[in-house]
Amino acid sequence: MSADLGVVGLAVMGQNLTLNVESRGYTAAVYNRTASKTKEFVSGTATGKEIIPSYSLPEFVASLAEPRKIILMVKAGGANRRGPGAVVPSSLSKRHRARWGKCPLLGYRKAY
Repeated sequence: MSADLGVVGLAVMGQNLTLNVESRGYTAAVYNRTASKTKEFVSGTATGKEIIPSYSLPEFVASLAEPRKIILMVKAGGANRRGPGAVVPSSLSKRHRARWGKCPLLGYRKAY
């Protein structure tokens, strides 16, 4: 099964957004830096719902249908600085990845 969209970051807002999306009939993939947070969410609030847990970024990206849609729900601080850069390159196809360059804010930007 592949997910319609993915959510990175399972703090309160990330969990609620995922549940909201799933309640509208979409399948969501979720990933959190700490695997225990993902397990807690999937075995608790998200039990019996169309939510695909992922415990690594490659697994997360592979669980998404193309074109991939990823929502980053990361708190301000250290994780925020490496979050987008960690997901963007692996979520792009080789053809599209070649068109992206470095960007200080997101880690990558589209080159025109």
